[in-house]
Amino acid sequence: MVVEGEFASVLRVMQREGNTLSPAIRQAWDGKSLQGLQKNNAIKATEPHISIIGHITPEELDRYLADVDLFNGFANRFLFVCIQSNKLLPEGPEIPDAIYNDLVLKVNDVLEWIKHLKPEERKLKRSKEAEAIWAEAYKDLRHAKKGIIGKVLGRAEAQALRLSMLYAVLDKSKEIQPEHIISALAVWERCKQSVEYFFGDDEEEDPIKIKILEGLKKKTNVTGRNK
Repeated sequence: MVVEGEFASVLRVMQREGNTLSPAIRQAWDGKSLQGLQKNNAIKATEPHISIIGHITPEELDRYLADVDLFNGFANRFLFVCIQSNKLLPEGPEIPDAIYNDLVLKVNDVLEWIKHLKPEERKLKRSKEAEAIWAEAYKDLRHAKKGIIGKVLGRAEAQALRLSMLYAVLDKSKEIQPEHIISALAVWERCKQSVEYFFGDDEEEDPIKIKILEGLKKKTNVTGRNK
């Protein structure tokens, strides 16, 4: 698990010619083996499982997330969540150690449960009730939006599916139940709202149109000052 407090620096590195970070992250999300392109490099990672938590401001995201990353599937492999402060806490929040300790114990308990499962028992399936809920939700998840927002939300069903599986595992359940899907859909809805906030609410806009409008605005401002 990688925690990057300055995710903008990662996006800047990706813009360098010949950088392979973007395809590596995309391959890792797909579960494909990772290996360097150099002939003499024998390092290889099979069945990669990588989690990335990146912190970035909306302004930096708009500036450094290149058009190619919006349309090549890099962006839609992330869950975007908008976080805003609603309280003034000069001393910072006080979180008792007991909360962290309890969380660690619960996660460890889940990991131990997984270790004792047989290979065939690790294949999750949905209950009949969950199947009905998922079938209905799938229609909305597959509803394709246009423009930038549509590209960033392009893996809606895959993201929601992974979230529902995660909830099931945390409950130590061999079946995905309705509550797991409902919880996953709630998280995805929050991510969807965040994407719409970050990238605008006009589904019809495309990068070329946006650049033209920005150029016209800058030209108008310059002309106004010269007058």
